[in-house]
Amino acid sequence: MSSPDPPTEIEQLMSRGDMIKKFKELEALAILESENDQGSDLSQSTKEATDERGFLIYDTFLSNQIYFDDLKHVNYPGIRYTYPPNMFRNKEEVTLHISQDKSLGKGGILWDAAFILSEYVLFKNLLTPSSSIIELG
Repeated sequence: MSSPDPPTEIEQLMSRGDMIKKFKELEALAILESENDQGSDLSQSTKEATDERGFLIYDTFLSNQIYFDDLKHVNYPGIRYTYPPNMFRNKEEVTLHISQDKSLGKGGILWDAAFILSEYVLFKNLLTPSSSIIELG
């Protein structure tokens, strides 16, 4: 009997969020149980930070996310993603600003696919200093 093939690089990258979701669900349950025990205000633990342009700093969102919502970022002009050195063969920290315009409807809103695409582009080392990328769904 043969063992299954190991996952490809892209399969590993695409499934990375599954474990994060499970951890966030467990964390949310722990927070809710703690809040029920202590009776304190849950909103204190869900504050998200923005940068000087008003962009949501994605790291702060992930560290405070307690539920899944497709429209979680819709009220921000964009999202700032930051990747640490050596995550994608980069020598320095990489910061991506991805803009959105909710007045355009669904086509102007950032979806999680934008984050996944940004990781793929960095993983494959496809960026240049003047790169502009459009994610079309």
